[in-house]
Amino acid sequence: MRPFLPHQNDLTHSMPKEAAGTGSVLRKLIRAAVRRWQQHKLITSLHALDDRQLRDIGLYRNDIKRVVHGFDDVELGMVPLTPEHPPKGRAHGTFPKTA
Repeated sequence: MRPFLPHQNDLTHSMPKEAAGTGSVLRKLIRAAVRRWQQHKLITSLHALDDRQLRDIGLYRNDIKRVVHGFDDVELGMVPLTPEHPPKGRAHGTFPKTA
């Protein structure tokens, strides 16, 4: 005998309307808070780049907020590939000398 697990959307149909609405509002508030946090994190990481790096990706510093606020949830989940801090022991943008 296997247990029957209804689809997640089916659970809200069996709840009273007041309870379903409360969860929906709470879910929207949490989603909005997470979205603002992701936007802030992405804006901060883009502002950490220098002007040359921003031009390489097609952005100007004064356009960062407008572009980030236009991103959807998938784009806000992007993780920068560069480390937040340059490695210790050498300046950012310099290469080690070879023999």
